[in-house]
Amino acid sequence: MRQDPNGLSIVADLSKLAVGNNDMVVDHKGRAYVGSYGYDVRSYKPGQEVEAWITLVTPEGDVRVVADEMICPNGMVITSDGNVLIAADTFAKQLVAFNIEEDGSLTGRRVWAYMEAGPDGICLDAEGAIWAATPNRGEVIRLREGGEVTHRIKVSTTPLACMLGGPERRTLFIVTVDAHNDLDVDTLSNPEAAQIKRGSRIEIVDVEIPGAGLP
Repeated sequence: MRQDPNGLSIVADLSKLAVGNNDMVVDHKGRAYVGSYGYDVRSYKPGQEVEAWITLVTPEGDVRVVADEMICPNGMVITSDGNVLIAADTFAKQLVAFNIEEDGSLTGRRVWAYMEAGPDGICLDAEGAIWAATPNRGEVIRLREGGEVTHRIKVSTTPLACMLGGPERRTLFIVTVDAHNDLDVDTLSNPEAAQIKRGSRIEIVDVEIPGAGLP
């Protein structure tokens, strides 16, 4: 979907391409990189053979797969120069980096960092480090390329995503939810049931290094 002065419009329908789509990032050219799945991620078991990939959607609505052989593509960031995309692969417990080519293709795949726990939403700071929400650990961590952890922020609930924002991009916004693992299929597909839960919140922490890149 695209929001413009005329309202919402459909850019591309991905329903025939994937069982589900999760996180995404949009580059300076308006191209969207979307994490896509060919299976129900809620039923995933370690070691299970699955199909998951990153889908590229252009502003014109063209759709193609630009990275495959993933397990659970999740949060994504693009560096300030627009040349590198880094994606969280939750079930692989990795952050994976790609070069962004002129036509939007992703090449030069490599592991940016191995992690202790699966990353969910991520964001990038001005030193090139990444903040990553780790739901199973109940914390948000800052790590450098290679996996060195420099900071840990413990939360009392389940962190799902994070973003550096505010006037100087020095405020870390953390999306958290109560009892994330207790959300069943009926609750997830029923807006009224989700309204009753009301367990989500946005928590904030001031940090030293400002945000950078996209989003």
